[in-house]
Amino acid sequence: MEYSRGDKIKVSYGTAIELGLIKGIMKDPPTTGYFFVMINKCEGKCKFCLQSKEPSDMISRVIWPEFNIEDILKKPLSKFKRICIQCSKENNIISKVINFISNISNIPISISTSPLREEEMILLKKMNIDIITIPIDCASKEIFSYIKGENWDYYWDSLEKALKIFGREKIGTHIIVGLGERECDIINILEKCKNMGIIPSLFAFTPIPKTELYNLKRPSISSYRRLQIARELIFMNEDYEFSYDNNGRIIEIKANKNILEDIIEKGEAFMTKGCPNCNRPYFNESPLGPIYNYPRKPRKEEIDIIRRELFAEGLKISYK
Repeated sequence: MEYSRGDKIKVSYGTAIELGLIKGIMKDPPTTGYFFVMINKCEGKCKFCLQSKEPSDMISRVIWPEFNIEDILKKPLSKFKRICIQCSKENNIISKVINFISNISNIPISISTSPLREEEMILLKKMNIDIITIPIDCASKEIFSYIKGENWDYYWDSLEKALKIFGREKIGTHIIVGLGERECDIINILEKCKNMGIIPSLFAFTPIPKTELYNLKRPSISSYRRLQIARELIFMNEDYEFSYDNNGRIIEIKANKNILEDIIEKGEAFMTKGCPNCNRPYFNESPLGPIYNYPRKPRKEEIDIIRRELFAEGLKISYK
């Protein structure tokens, strides 16, 4: 397929620097190339996102400048270990995606999109998309309805259809921490994803100016660390037990001592999760910190900080 001359897509700031499309300095370079495809305007109503108001160069806290597709394809995309295509919610958006990816070869490609028709997903698989992500974003039906204004069951049905087409562990979703949910709600979603064969990525809510949720506070870093530990235990198939207070907050984690210590010391639980080789540098935090998702393996001094953050709100660890 051919793209029209002058066709444009958005490119994450770090990706644009790495490709030489713009000049800039990065603390940690992206290992995946991130692109955002839009035709006119996103039809989504997500209260945390600027795109729900009007087309914007901002997604979360990251700037996404726009470039001609032909200029992008002249650059060395092979320096990335994966290509990630993020989609605006619009009719016929997949046609524009295909026009772009049909010119890319020998690099794994993921797509993050609102629910698609089955025939669209089958077409994407034929185009060598190997992973599809359908973001739930919210950890409960009530919050989902309020924040996204859509049908919760429809999204889960779409994830199940995607599983039949792409297979287990080739489907992803996103969970944003800090939208008013309880920690136990997120644990329930993580366990559901594990059982279904869906790979969930944790994000920290980021208040963006001019959005409806701008005045909502970020989640505490201690809460986020508890959930990262919990996610790791769940997806390692380890024997674990979580205890909660009356507000659904994790107050105790019970698991094998060596496993827990290994999780903390290795630091991988606190890195960006998602598709293979995705590190999303500083997507929902400033490089100055606090760092919710590390874009690389945390250093020794950072592990010490993480340990303090994990226990800052009185978390109790018991060993099985």
